[in-house]
Amino acid sequence: MLLVFTLLSAADAAPVDALSDNSVAYALGGDCPGAESGLRRRVDASPDDIPARLALAACRFGGTEAGTARADLQSLYLVGAPFDPGTLSKRRNADPAALTRLREQGQSALGLLVATMAGKRSFSEAREALDILEPMVGESGPTAAARIGLERTQNGPKLAWPLASAALARFPEDANVLEEAGRLTFDDATHAPGALVDAVLVRGRPTAKMNSLLGFLRAGKTAECLTYGARAGVAAADRPAWDALRYRCAAAAGDLVAADALATTGKPPLDTLASAQHARLLAGAGRDDEAIGLAAPRATDNAVAAEVLFGIYARLGRTSDLEALAASLPAGSTGRLAAATALVNSRQFAPALLLVEGSCSAYVDANAALCAKVVASARRGLGR
Repeated sequence: MLLVFTLLSAADAAPVDALSDNSVAYALGGDCPGAESGLRRRVDASPDDIPARLALAACRFGGTEAGTARADLQSLYLVGAPFDPGTLSKRRNADPAALTRLREQGQSALGLLVATMAGKRSFSEAREALDILEPMVGESGPTAAARIGLERTQNGPKLAWPLASAALARFPEDANVLEEAGRLTFDDATHAPGALVDAVLVRGRPTAKMNSLLGFLRAGKTAECLTYGARAGVAAADRPAWDALRYRCAAAAGDLVAADALATTGKPPLDTLASAQHARLLAGAGRDDEAIGLAAPRATDNAVAAEVLFGIYARLGRTSDLEALAASLPAGSTGRLAAATALVNSRQFAPALLLVEGSCSAYVDANAALCAKVVASARRGLGR
């Protein structure tokens, strides 16, 4: 046992080659537990190892050692001098690519630190770290992205859009800047500059592209969602999720041709609401059997699917199916109320009354008032 301890101690004390060590990369990839011991060794070995110090500070700040991170940052703020990766090289004629990589790791580690602080709502500390340390490691795509993300997190997208446009002009290929532009579009697609959206959809990561489409979908800009989705693409591994998102856009936009083309049985499973909206389009096109097949498995969980089925059953006079579906939905469910409303609007008074009569007390607020209105309208329609 003593021998094992001695060997481990010797290994821990072994010199660290910052040019080939992967601990900063692990931290940047989100694996702080796997990175921390290596980062500590590097920081203990050299106070000039800015990438390791920043990555370790980010891990500490995001964990349970925020105080330790703050203390080390305060000492780092006093350095002031630009970061020189060459000071960490123990070899002559170090590989220039390795030195460049080390500088880029310092910039990315600062971005991680600022994002971690912003995530903890420590906005003043995040701005202090960025303002003091960015001149040290050099302005870059990762640091510009960190500034965008900080502004977005603290103050919302309005003031972050100009930062994103400026950053994209300076670092048009940087994946971090494009990622932040995608997040901004998710939050505020209504004000997304077209040039930024185009850049994200051409050069961004799949996550940035999907965030952009989701932003248009959330904003109700379904035609734009569908158009942008058709213009962009992703790698084969991400295609199922991408097509499932495009399917949501097509169904919400009312584009039956596109929805038909994108409706697949692959993974991930198709969105319930989108499938119900697709079923409604099918019913509107007279493709009742297909609509029923798509809506029936979702009718007990989705009001739109239930509404589609009730409408088809009422129109076709399939009273027994209508009554069976009504019985499967709990009294007071939004599915019943939505379906009853649609049936009244289409002058199908008897099935509408069957759904909600005597159950309005199960609803509250606006839904209770709507239920009473549906019952009154159905009774008038039936001459009661």
